[in-house]
Amino acid sequence: MRALRWLCSVAASVPLVASGASQVVSHAPDSVALTVYRHNSIPTYLDAEGGIFEGGADYGLAMVSESRTIELAAGESTIVFRAVADGIAPQTVAIEGLPAQLAESNFDYDLLAPGTLIEKSLGRVVRVVSTDRASGRQTERRATLLSGPRGVVLDYGESVEALDCSGNAEKLIFDDIPEALTAEPTLSVRVHAPAAGIYKVRVSYLSVGMYWVASYRAQIQPNGRTLDLVGWLTLINPLSTSFANAPTRVVAGELSRSDDTVPPGATMRAVSEACWPIGVPWLSAEDIGRFPDADVAEALQRAQGFDGDNEEIVVTGIRASLVHPNEIADYKLYTVPEPTTVEAQQAKQVMLLQKEDVPFERVYRYTIDDDILYEDSSESDHPQTLLRLENRKSAGLGIAIPAGVVAVIEPGPAGQPIVVGEHEITDTPVGLPLELELGRAPGIWVRSRLLRSRERDRDEHIYMSGTVEVVVHNDKSESAIVEVRHRPLYSTFRLRKASRRFIRKSGDPTWIFELPPGGNARFTYSFDATL
Repeated sequence: MRALRWLCSVAASVPLVASGASQVVSHAPDSVALTVYRHNSIPTYLDAEGGIFEGGADYGLAMVSESRTIELAAGESTIVFRAVADGIAPQTVAIEGLPAQLAESNFDYDLLAPGTLIEKSLGRVVRVVSTDRASGRQTERRATLLSGPRGVVLDYGESVEALDCSGNAEKLIFDDIPEALTAEPTLSVRVHAPAAGIYKVRVSYLSVGMYWVASYRAQIQPNGRTLDLVGWLTLINPLSTSFANAPTRVVAGELSRSDDTVPPGATMRAVSEACWPIGVPWLSAEDIGRFPDADVAEALQRAQGFDGDNEEIVVTGIRASLVHPNEIADYKLYTVPEPTTVEAQQAKQVMLLQKEDVPFERVYRYTIDDDILYEDSSESDHPQTLLRLENRKSAGLGIAIPAGVVAVIEPGPAGQPIVVGEHEITDTPVGLPLELELGRAPGIWVRSRLLRSRERDRDEHIYMSGTVEVVVHNDKSESAIVEVRHRPLYSTFRLRKASRRFIRKSGDPTWIFELPPGGNARFTYSFDATL
């Protein structure tokens, strides 16, 4: 989509509502509080180009609670609440503090923008100002808007022309704004007050768009046994509404969502030219070079240069006292310690946790699954490098850790930090282990193979018994803790005997042992399986 451009200006405007004693306008809230939810379909990371995940504008969710002061006359009044969030789901609005029940509620969401201004002005007379690019001389003519915004066509009386196709710089001037448009989302309600007075009103509603993610940095210390863990909570506001000095909380957990909790569905209309070749979407970069006219080629390159997204999301960070976790029902509630301002198109980071000298255990984990029952292979493989932490206060943590991406940093040969892996963790409550997977370990070799097996068919099932051999070699210059686990995926698996002692993890037989530098280990186990 072409980038949205202001091709027009407004000479005068009409008010959103007609003047009258029965209409009261609340221009902005006195204060606002936010509770922001994390949607599970939103990735907990930035996209490949460093931008915020685009789907957040559709899937994010926040509870907005506004405090407003309203002065009402006795009798019927229409209260207009301006500056509500542009992601508001109007069917979720609740208003407390009014002297009477609501008689009617309306939400105006067709926002003032170049495309909508042109669309709502079709059939009206506008002024067209044309500027000669060479001399700078301006001429002004009046014309009737025939079509737009995708291809603006104007009737000058003596001719019908398309906007921006003359070679000059052209703009439209509108003498007024159509009443159907508003510069900001507006909620209005009709009430009947039994007596005049000043009322403190609380307006609460759900708004899509805002969301939050957690991200972490695990810095391994030179001793190789402890790390410093720093976590950031990032509030992301892709809306055009700012929230100033707002007490803010975020909720972690899998929230049940309804697809009906959405705004009414206003869409931005882009303004594009209707003249050839500008705005021809099917031309490729190769096509540009085939035009002998340099001016045409240059115009095409300008057209191809638009990527459809001129938005900027500013990232800011604050270091305050750490976010404090609480429980609410089955969710974790994290309260930002100080009121914070989240501007429109902004991502704000607040420190979530900071733990130093957290002990961890480096484990090399290798998992054997049902493939070994079908594949005749003895190729060697590398285990997964795993950093295992205990989420207990005595082990340096002891805090509920929200899901997010952990970047693991390790000091290099000259002391410079090197990223050795990233891992997306799930919500980790206190008392459970926190495991960070870093990738395959090239210094450890594991070979597993099926030595012998026997099958028999009965009752539409295949019954198999066999013996598996596992050989592990440590090619590293330091000792390594190796964990080998057999995890059945499809079969009913029963271990009959093993040549090395094992434990069970989540019901799976698991062998854990330490190999010295250059050391080897070999063991076998026999099993019965039903396929």
